Amino acid sequence: MELRSYPSASAFLRDVQPWLAKEELHNSLMLGIASRVASAAQPPEDPPYFAAVIDGASVVFAALMTPPYRVVVCGETATATEAIHLLLTDLREKRLPVPGVIGRTRIAAQVAHAWAREVGEPAERTRNERLYALGRVEPVSAPGGTMRAATSNDAPTLVPWLRAFHDEAIPDNPLEDPWRVAHRGIDNGRLFVWDAPEPVSMAGISRRTGAIISIAPVYTPTEYRNRGYGTALVAALSQRLLDAGHTTCCLFADLANPVSNHIYQKIGFRKVCDFAEITFGRGE
Repeated sequence: MELRSYPSASAFLRDVQPWLAKEELHNSLMLGIASRVASAAQPPEDPPYFAAVIDGASVVFAALMTPPYRVVVCGETATATEAIHLLLTDLREKRLPVPGVIGRTRIAAQVAHAWAREVGEPAERTRNERLYALGRVEPVSAPGGTMRAATSNDAPTLVPWLRAFHDEAIPDNPLEDPWRVAHRGIDNGRLFVWDAPEPVSMAGISRRTGAIISIAPVYTPTEYRNRGYGTALVAALSQRLLDAGHTTCCLFADLANPVSNHIYQKIGFRKVCDFAEITFGRGE
């Protein structure tokens, strides 16, 4: 086996995309991030990391990292031991700070175990998530109101909502400037609200990979919960995306939140696989 590192997302995708596409839905996180970096008008401030492990002529493992976020990994656990060692060796030789790992549960845990053994840092699982996918929206009871694309007039509302979403759903992840996220999502037509008649819930589009599109973030302020607004918004947005030609909508749900998992299944989302987010450098 040999590890190849890549200077750009485009170079990485040329080698790795055919392999990832064999399980496009399972690998949609990595594909989506790499595609987004490849198509960005400007390169990220901190250079991203792209690597693949090749066995003969075949890709068997892939990793990417867009600082300051965790390294994303894809691979099969049965053949990953040597590949993971090559990855960790390369990361250490490049002196790259690695805050943690995210991937399908078994491979992420295998990387974390190797990190603790080879680097000597503890690894703590901070989130268990389930990837869901939908190809047809089930009918849901809609509350009063309608979905619409967010506009610049919504920014003062969405900025604190984005901050609250981070603090509630992903507090251990780096916080990107909510003002920048809000305006980028509005300008790109990727943020939507449910009006009843004022905005009461928010949902966004995060990544595209071919015919698959990912929905995130989804947030309803506490004062508007348990009224069906978030359910209606995700259902309406999913239908809009399917009508636009996407074959599949996908999203991640925290397994510690049974309410959101139930809501997504009610809309028609079905389990694809489970992921783990693991943080390095934390004690017990």
